[in-house]
Amino acid sequence: MSSSHSFEKWIGWLIIAFLCLLPLLRWAQITDISVQLSSWYGVASTIGKLGALIGTMLYALNFVLAMRSRWLEPLFGGLNKVYIAHHITGGLALILLCIHPVFLAIRYIEIGSSASYSAAADVLLPDPIRSGSISQFTESMSINFGIIGFLGLVVLMICTFFIKFSYQTWLLTHKLLGLSFLISGLHIVYVWSDVRNDLPLRLYIVFWIGIGLAAFVHRSLMSNIFVRRYRYAVSRVSSPVDGVITIGFEPLRKRLSFKAGQFVFVRFVSGNLKGETHPFSLTGKQGDHHKELEISVKALGDYTRRLQNVQFGDHALIEGAFGRFIPARYPGKKQIWIAGGIGITPFIASAKAFSSNSATKVTLFYSANSATEMIQTDLFQSLTMSDQRFNFESFIAGAENGFLTAGYILKRTQSFEDTVFFICGPSIMMSAMKKQLLASGVEKKNIISEEFSIS
Repeated sequence: MSSSHSFEKWIGWLIIAFLCLLPLLRWAQITDISVQLSSWYGVASTIGKLGALIGTMLYALNFVLAMRSRWLEPLFGGLNKVYIAHHITGGLALILLCIHPVFLAIRYIEIGSSASYSAAADVLLPDPIRSGSISQFTESMSINFGIIGFLGLVVLMICTFFIKFSYQTWLLTHKLLGLSFLISGLHIVYVWSDVRNDLPLRLYIVFWIGIGLAAFVHRSLMSNIFVRRYRYAVSRVSSPVDGVITIGFEPLRKRLSFKAGQFVFVRFVSGNLKGETHPFSLTGKQGDHHKELEISVKALGDYTRRLQNVQFGDHALIEGAFGRFIPARYPGKKQIWIAGGIGITPFIASAKAFSSNSATKVTLFYSANSATEMIQTDLFQSLTMSDQRFNFESFIAGAENGFLTAGYILKRTQSFEDTVFFICGPSIMMSAMKKQLLASGVEKKNIISEEFSIS
């Protein structure tokens, strides 16, 4: 594997770290740190201020990561990795922004002084509106903006991370996060602080608050204008095996191009499934001469079960294509594809495009609970017969055979040396397989997985 493939997943994180470090360096320039750290009040103030600076940056960058833009993919190694970064930065922003008011409050606490506890509590309570002068009014309002924004952030983040909502409710909570960020931004800009008193620091923070709000508006409020989607109509619907539905789409205007192994977001705008947006791997043939798109979906949840009601002629808006789960990106390498259940879908398109794939050899291991659950096995068997570089191995999991393991794969392939592994399937299966491959001496950079959740 080239060094660019193994390094690309860290580029985004390095950029995030650098952007968060810049305001800290500026703050250190304008602050007498030795004085700050000479007392409990100064130490607690420092922790609270740094929590606000880094937390605000992560909050803004979190909105950028949620844009679902293809230019983000090379920075993290795929859109699924972008969403992982989105979740992590959101969680860190919540923690750090919680640290800010807590430490600004407890800096007043002195052991044995009951008055100090009252002073600490006052920091967390709304400030009475003072209208004696414009500066007093602005200061009191900025404090209240901070409290409102903080409470809104905490409630909405807790809802996002720990409570399972319907799609529409989840979408509403994410839109309210933008309002919370705007209110918090007003607090940062107007409250009496180091940010307000230092022009370079203030401009930097305001700039990124603006970037975060622009990203929020782009994706959450005005995506119908700014986000490119392709309008398709359902051209065919079939059920190759029980519980799996295959849907073909024909373009109504311009068509979407994709590479084998990628996925798209589909939102139906007519019929019984209007409204929700979900990601699906593409299983059709790539190339400009293939106009039709195809997805194959297993009924695992409420939405995927309702896909059985899709009708010929239903319209859908399709966004993409996304993903770096593309075997053709690793030419000249021996490859092992490992699929579990409906995780076979990204490999279907890759098998159909295999004639243009320059991998030296590919072995596909397809695991399912029964042979009747497997789809497109004719495709894989036919390819095995026609091309010596491709080999198909089916594995029926169960009490007699157990689960597909790295040990079993090694016995069938003889060697893991100079091999790239592609894994797609249930999260438990992928996690176990990764651990087994790593324990077998496979380098982490040689394991490519596809795990994606819209939430």
